[in-house]
Order: sequence, then structure tokens, then C-alpha cells
Amino acid sequence: MHVYTRALGKIASRYAPSRVLSFDAVHVFKALQLIENKGHVSRSLLCKELSLGEGVIKTLVKHLKMQGLIESTKSGTRMTQKGKTISLQLFSSIPVETSIPKCSVALGEFNYAVLLKQFGCTIKSGIEQRDGAVKMGGVGAPLYCLRMTYL
Repeated sequence: MHVYTRALGKIASRYAPSRVLSFDAVHVFKALQLIENKGHVSRSLLCKELSLGEGVIKTLVKHLKMQGLIESTKSGTRMTQKGKTISLQLFSSIPVETSIPKCSVALGEFNYAVLLKQFGCTIKSGIEQRDGAVKMGGVGAPLYCLRMTYL
């Protein structure tokens, strides 16, 4: 599994001296999840769902193509066989995704939780996961909830 998480990081890194990228591994993961769920997606849908600009999405798609994970057609962007294999491995580690009703630990109007199996060893301080939630439009993520989820 760590091979696949490193692959997400590689996709979200610069290949040559250029501007700093405006997307990271969280955006790559969400893009793969969208493409997997929908079958094919347009750039405008990626812009809307990832809350990123057109230029950033174009670069993200380019990076995914360079790794051979997606291909573009007239009907939109779809997953290659390699992309499907990696996505299957990534998504198999997420047994539960759910919405959480408003409660004392829920900070935002819409609350969401992801349960990961056997990844407690990858959690350092929990700040990285909270930052990932914020990058995707979240208000934050309580650190004690992150630790309880991964134990």
C-alpha cells in the first residue's frame, strides 16, 4: 500500500523546475476517486469537485497521464488499466466513508469521516491529515478523532 501512497506523492510533485504546484496527493486521490466512481469525467467537473482552477486541473491531468493512470477522450477523462489497478489497491484500504451528523466534535455544516485499516503506523501527529481535510475545503479535523480512528 505504501507503494501506492508514494505514487500519489510522485504525481503531486514537480517534474522540472517550474512553479510550485497548487495541488497535492489529496487532490490526486480525490481525482482518481471521482474518475473511478463516474467512469469518465470532464475537466470542468474536476474543477468543481476539487475546488481548483482550470490551469491547475490541466496540470493535474497531465501528471496523471504521464504516469499512465488516465487517458483523455472526447467523452472525458477515464481510467487506464494501470489506473484501475492502483485505485483498487488504494480504495480497498478504505472500508468505510460516511457522513457524520452535527454533534459536539463536528466543526462544519457538512461532516465526513474515513476509516482506514491498518494505517495507524503512518499517523505522525495528525496535523498532516487535518491539513489534508482543510485543503479539500474542510473546516478542520479534531486530532483526537484522527487518533481514535486509526488505533
